[in-house]
Amino acid sequence: MEKAKGKSNSLIINKMARRNTTAKWIESASRWQVRVKNDDGLWKTFVCAKPGRTGQTECNRKADLWLLKGEQTHGRCGKMISEWLDHVKITTSKSNYIQRESHMRLYVLPVVKDLKLEDTNRATWQKIIDSAYKDGRSKKTLQNLRGTISAFLSYYERSAKIIVPTDAKRNEKKILQPDAVNILMSDDTCVERKKTIREWFINYYRLAVVTGLRPGEVLALEWKHVSGDRILVRGSVNKYGQFTYGKNKNAIREEPMTAIAKSILDDQKAFLKNAGIISNYVFPRENGELPSQTMLLKHWYRYQASHNIERTSLYELRHTFTSVMAGRSGMTLQELRSVMGHSVNMDTLGVYAKDLPDSMKVIRDKTDAAFATVIK
Repeated sequence: MEKAKGKSNSLIINKMARRNTTAKWIESASRWQVRVKNDDGLWKTFVCAKPGRTGQTECNRKADLWLLKGEQTHGRCGKMISEWLDHVKITTSKSNYIQRESHMRLYVLPVVKDLKLEDTNRATWQKIIDSAYKDGRSKKTLQNLRGTISAFLSYYERSAKIIVPTDAKRNEKKILQPDAVNILMSDDTCVERKKTIREWFINYYRLAVVTGLRPGEVLALEWKHVSGDRILVRGSVNKYGQFTYGKNKNAIREEPMTAIAKSILDDQKAFLKNAGIISNYVFPRENGELPSQTMLLKHWYRYQASHNIERTSLYELRHTFTSVMAGRSGMTLQELRSVMGHSVNMDTLGVYAKDLPDSMKVIRDKTDAAFATVIK
């Protein structure tokens, strides 16, 4: 970080040498003011109301930074993308950096690496989206790619209206069918090396189905979060084992403790006690530490194979919950968004609810009533 800071200061000094004017005190306006022109011939005025030399320095600094931004936009995209990714790496989560880096490496750099940013336009960036679309990338992938491009352009104070084709394919999501839900809720065994054993994380899967929590949110649960009549969702553990505060501002929330969820958690507490495991976490490994999402998924696939259940992902347990609620609970969209931790503009039913073969007071009662029609 110190090295980057020194480089930035050097660039500013170069710009200051080219700036042939300095901020002057305007008595009638009681402020410092300086007007400068960048390489594109654009003029801009900067002001500062602080008295004394401190105000003059601040006013000049604003002008220098603007000129520096202009100089940066004349660089090659390959170098600028590398610099931007360095910024992303130290200011955001590991998972976000990995996604941004992947987008740039696979889709963006092959198109713009040797171009100057000033020579690009909306069509340049739209071409990247269109190319990924022609390669059959899903709508979600295209939206994430657009987000990466927009964040990069915004960093250098440029923008381009990039669209995602409306007919881009959606990834097909699967859910557990009623027969599979019944197996999950009644059979806690699986087969490992031709031996029938208890599935260690059976209650993790069960709770995910009856609450609709995201996989990382279930994993992050501690016993202090599940006492009383509420489940407190206070964060998530991503696939890299990092604790985060969730996907959006609605991810930190409270959910009612339904009767079926309480029964699952009571069983989990008794199971850990009998196994002699003491842990703050609700779903720890045998050593009391948290499992990785990779480990959970491996166990879940083994359980499904043991019972001839069509393979679904851990995240699709959340889709299962939404489908049950949408078809059987009579829950309003606002109530469902509250439980799911969705933003107002999220198409909760469109994205998550899938058709089940048969027709599917407070959120707690609606949830218990809905699952009572599924679980025999």
